[in-house]
Amino acid sequence: TIIRTAAEGICVCFPVADFPYVAFSVWNDRMTEITGYTMEEINSLGWYQTLYPDPDIRAQAIQRMAAMRTGEDLRGEEWDVACKGGGSRTISISTSIIEMEDGVSAVAALIQDITAQKQAVQMLRDSERELKLFRDLVNWTNDTIHVIDPATSRSLDVNERACERLGYTRQEILTLGVIDIDAHLSDLSAWKDHVRTVAAAGSMLLEGVHCRKDGTQFPVEVNVRHVVVDHKEYLVAIARDISERRHAEAVRLRTLSELRTSEERFSKLFHASPF
Repeated sequence: TIIRTAAEGICVCFPVADFPYVAFSVWNDRMTEITGYTMEEINSLGWYQTLYPDPDIRAQAIQRMAAMRTGEDLRGEEWDVACKGGGSRTISISTSIIEMEDGVSAVAALIQDITAQKQAVQMLRDSERELKLFRDLVNWTNDTIHVIDPATSRSLDVNERACERLGYTRQEILTLGVIDIDAHLSDLSAWKDHVRTVAAAGSMLLEGVHCRKDGTQFPVEVNVRHVVVDHKEYLVAIARDISERRHAEAVRLRTLSELRTSEERFSKLFHASPF
């Protein structure tokens, strides 16, 4: 009963002269759950022939079993096997040799289905790759990005561009609040009013002035959004340096002013002319 109801697959096999060359005398319920085959089916169809349909993988499995029969036990070896009805699973196999009274060496195997664990590890690796790609993209952007705690105004995370543009290290920025960087926010009270306005609107596009570590200032356009993740509130602020835009606007306005002055001078000369 213990073997039949065990959480791991438990089986015992021994060599036979004819096809399928390996037969099972013990095959618990978990083995059927993992592979989809009953002991009668696996003895008829063959362990290697059904679970390892790829000839190269089958040859490797037979080679490993042969080595194990000479005293090299398997300890948690991982194999991908084909299951009844299609699909595959990853199993971990540990084996031991059992010397029978008739001199035949049988093999006892403990089989664990580790498909879910392998998938979880792969998903974690994929997530890590995606996170790295996302982090790289965030760092490559020309805008500064801050993830901000609304209660304190402190930056919880920033991209590399924010460090470059403001002149602080990442560790230094994480000790500062927005009120230390934004020249238009004088204290925490003003910040809280700002947070309430953004939270009510969901997102806002603002213009302000940011202060560098060396005391110099530059104009910015800030797209700030209020977000909630796992019931916790954050502000995500993407700031763009608009110094060049402001300079271009100043040049344009100066040019227009000069044109108007020139037009007025010409108009006065024209109307003052006796001709």
